[in-house]
Amino acid sequence: MVKKSKKNEQKKLAIELAKKRRLTKPAVGKAENNSFSHVKDKIMRSELTDKDKRKKKVKKAEVRKGRKEAEEKGEDPEALGFPARQEPNTIEKLREADETVVPVDEELDMEIDQDEAQDEFSAHFNHQTTPKIMLTTNLKPSKRMFDFLKELVEVIPNTKYYKRKGLGLKQIIEYAKKRDFTMLFVVTEKAKTPNGLYICNLPCGPTSFWKLTKLKLGQEMRKGTGCNSEHAPELLLNNFTTRLGRRVARQLATCFPQRPDFQGRRSVCFHNQRDFVFFRHYRYEFKSATGTGPNDKKKKKSEDDDDSDKDGSSEDEDDSDMDDAAGLSAKQQAKKKQQEKEDVNAPVTKHGQKITRAGLKEIGPRFTLKMRYLQHGTFDSKNGEFEYQWRPDSQVSRKKMFL
Repeated sequence: MVKKSKKNEQKKLAIELAKKRRLTKPAVGKAENNSFSHVKDKIMRSELTDKDKRKKKVKKAEVRKGRKEAEEKGEDPEALGFPARQEPNTIEKLREADETVVPVDEELDMEIDQDEAQDEFSAHFNHQTTPKIMLTTNLKPSKRMFDFLKELVEVIPNTKYYKRKGLGLKQIIEYAKKRDFTMLFVVTEKAKTPNGLYICNLPCGPTSFWKLTKLKLGQEMRKGTGCNSEHAPELLLNNFTTRLGRRVARQLATCFPQRPDFQGRRSVCFHNQRDFVFFRHYRYEFKSATGTGPNDKKKKKSEDDDDSDKDGSSEDEDDSDMDDAAGLSAKQQAKKKQQEKEDVNAPVTKHGQKITRAGLKEIGPRFTLKMRYLQHGTFDSKNGEFEYQWRPDSQVSRKKMFL
């Protein structure tokens, strides 16, 4: 027992001496390999490493703050000694060079102007025709297909649904031509889920087929909203940069009227990214920046409830139909109507208390499109010339893009 107690005392003394040596030892610098591996003491090495990391973090924060202040003042950060901002490399930045890319800033070439002035879509862009779309499906559509068609008819103006009735596509095209339809949509499905979309311009084509994925209906969205389908939406086409992309974008643009109704506050977006076209359907909302605290929200809610009780009977037919479709009660409809009036009439000021800002509320549906082919003519599968046809080996590299 005596020997063990002596050994424990010796260990304690050794630990205390080691601590004193670390405290009295001078600061150790980095080695040539920019590390503290030459320090033998493990505890001291970890302390030096943590201290060095904290210094680097403080230095980066100072550089970031100085660069931000210089940019706000309109000065050049590099001229003041701050390093340039590092931007990450993305697939879009590493995209393979393509000769068909049309410059965004420069004016279009004469060749592109002449081609677009004489293509199949020129009558639409010259306001000579009005879009009139015929919508049909495969032979045995499912319930989810009908839910999708119902929302698609509300999104695209002047769209009419016709049952397939066992007819072939050639017969449907002739039927649509006689009734002055300008486009034909055919939605296909697999495993009771829509998975494809044919778009055919009438009477001369072209025809494109798109793979449809990641469908989410408006009724499935958690915070969805309704809309008035009588108003023509504003169309947004993003990132179609090549000659093929411009042609595809012009075909998608022929689905919607040239003159949107901005009072409806609806917008439809086709956003191309890495040859995947994302479809979104939004509605503009005007929100006030006041009343953001919890007490202010309660006051505003009580005021809106009082106003809704007074003005509950002054609703328009269009808005009431829209709200009934969204499943709102009469009290909620009146509250929504009053809030829209306040948002529209709110002043936009910088130094005042009330500031109105515009936001987007998604209506739905949302889905993703991937073009499989673009072909001349109207569903001429035997003799039609393909302008573009996707193959699995044509896009092995993700850096190669066609749209």
